[in-house]
Amino acid sequence: MEEDIQGFFIKIINSISQVLLWAMIVLGVGLYKHLLVPEKEWGLTQLIFYIFSIGYLIWLIRKLIKLWK
Repeated sequence: MEEDIQGFFIKIINSISQVLLWAMIVLGVGLYKHLLVPEKEWGLTQLIFYIFSIGYLIWLIRKLIKLWK
C-alpha cells in the first residue's frame, strides 16, 4: 500500500517539476531576450521562440498524458 502511495507522489512531483522547468525556461529566455512581448511588430526570432515554446509544451503534455495512463 505504501509503495503505491509513494509512486503516486513521485508522479505528482515529476509532473509539477517538468511543468515548472518548462515555464522557467520560457520565461527566462523570453524576458532576457525580450521575446515574450512584441514591442512594435513581430520578428522572425519571436516567431521561432513561440513555435519552439508551444511545440515543447505540446510534447510535454503528451508525455504527461502517457505518464498518467
